Amino acid sequence: MTYYEFMLQFVEDNNYVGDLARDIKEDKNFPRKSTSKTEIESYFSSTSEIIEETLNEYFNKSK
Repeated sequence: MTYYEFMLQFVEDNNYVGDLARDIKEDKNFPRKSTSKTEIESYFSSTSEIIEETLNEYFNKSK
């Protein structure tokens, strides 16, 4: 079982895990077939960087 397959069981949950599961399901760039913890962590790290960049851009422009 991949992490992607594991997370699909939570898609209907009405909580933060369900939110994450739905995001993963809809993201075509998610490493769906990966069983590598390092590869999945790298994916989440890159999304965290994108969130930080856009937050910084937003707050810098709204001053």
